[in-house]
Amino acid sequence: ISGDGMGGDLYLVKLDGDLARLGIVQVVDDDPPTNDMFLVGGQGAIYVGKFLPGTGHRVYPLDLYQYQDIPPLFAQIAREVGRLDGLFHAAGITQIMSTKLLTDEDFENVFGTSLKAAFSLIRGFSHRDVRHAHGSSFVLMSSTQAMKGVSGSAAYGASRAGMLGATRNWAVELASLKIRVNSIVAGLVKTPMEEHLKGVLPPANSEGNARAYPLGIGEAED
Repeated sequence: ISGDGMGGDLYLVKLDGDLARLGIVQVVDDDPPTNDMFLVGGQGAIYVGKFLPGTGHRVYPLDLYQYQDIPPLFAQIAREVGRLDGLFHAAGITQIMSTKLLTDEDFENVFGTSLKAAFSLIRGFSHRDVRHAHGSSFVLMSSTQAMKGVSGSAAYGASRAGMLGATRNWAVELASLKIRVNSIVAGLVKTPMEEHLKGVLPPANSEGNARAYPLGIGEAED
């Protein structure tokens, strides 16, 4: 799982041990199999790792902007624990800012963490010595903002739309390697990232966001 503990990645590892019990991220080379999970991200990944249920999990701090370091890291993980079944790319930056004020650095940060990092992640994960021969899965986090416009979110929406385009193409390209590629198009979910957004948006915007969800803003457990 890639991420830094502000969004859905944190809650994936806190849900009462369900993820580990299901063995969604499982090292099947072990005998018997273990429910090891691997977190790749910044310093926040170390914090997230403390919530992992069970034992045998590992955290690999990595700057996702250092694209050239990602494939070698996957090679290292495979050497240490065996081939991998799945990868969930959850990392991303939400930059709420008008296009007029958006700097080149802001733009690079938004695209670098999500879309550009995804290319390096799939290069590393799809290597024959890393992926599992029986088949594996690559899941990318997208957003409803890729499909519905939101003021001040052009860069973020464009990066998440790029995830959808990449998903469709990788699903075809990597099918011969038995790699399934899918994307989650998530709406607002109550996470630390969502709390941060409420703090920077005008109250009217937050109230409007809440009204857009008849059943209420989503919970991570959903």
